[in-house]
Amino acid sequence: MKYRTTATIPLDIIESVIEAIAIDEDTRSLKAISQTCHTLLTLCRKHIFSTIQLSHKSDNSRHFNDLLSTSPDIARYVKHLEYFLDNPTDDDQKVLDVLQKHSDLRSVHLWSQRGTDWSAFPASIRSSLLSLIQLPTITHLRIRCFTKFPATALLHCHNLIDLQMEWLEITSPEAKHVSIRDKIPTPISLNAETGCYSALEALLQTAGPEQGPIVDFRLLQSASFEVEFTREILIVQEVIKTTTQLQSLFIFSECNNNVHLESL
Repeated sequence: MKYRTTATIPLDIIESVIEAIAIDEDTRSLKAISQTCHTLLTLCRKHIFSTIQLSHKSDNSRHFNDLLSTSPDIARYVKHLEYFLDNPTDDDQKVLDVLQKHSDLRSVHLWSQRGTDWSAFPASIRSSLLSLIQLPTITHLRIRCFTKFPATALLHCHNLIDLQMEWLEITSPEAKHVSIRDKIPTPISLNAETGCYSALEALLQTAGPEQGPIVDFRLLQSASFEVEFTREILIVQEVIKTTTQLQSLFIFSECNNNVHLESL
């Protein structure tokens, strides 16, 4: 009697195949592979759930909340949160609470309709999002299209590497609301797009007596700016003057006048 033998594929090769599929963003194939066995389920989940997108315009929050209610351990696979903040739901709140307790988020991208008042959102949603932004694992932060966004949110982003802003207005913190910081945020990459220069100027200000700036740009290695007005060039200059390790600088200007950087 002849027996059929089955070749065993080394796990590292399987991992490489799954990595390649993930790079191609072929979620359907990842989900199919994840159903073959428990080992591959674990390998695929870290890619399937690495990025989640929340928005009231889709059912993502509800679906993900249903999933977390049965398998809360999935939260540990989430590394990137993209949240369009408009009409927060109870499902949004539940997802944010679970992520706050169980995830190791690396990046957060928050945006809304241009000119949206941050303070108009429910206090519980704002509190959960600020807690997520200040997780010690957060290294990348992108914020767009808010007014009255609290500077205190950035005071304790201790391990921030990359900061991106667009159409953002920041409220400066009152001294009584500033706690002593062990570490000031020192990003190495900055992307300042249209409509964020009052916010950028606010971040250069001191957080309080003997506190240093809200964000310290001295260690910037890469900086990109999109400016519309001459006054914004002056703020760009102030940022550049603080840097000591800048290697890459890009400035896109829509100013009617020629752009001059002086005294750098």
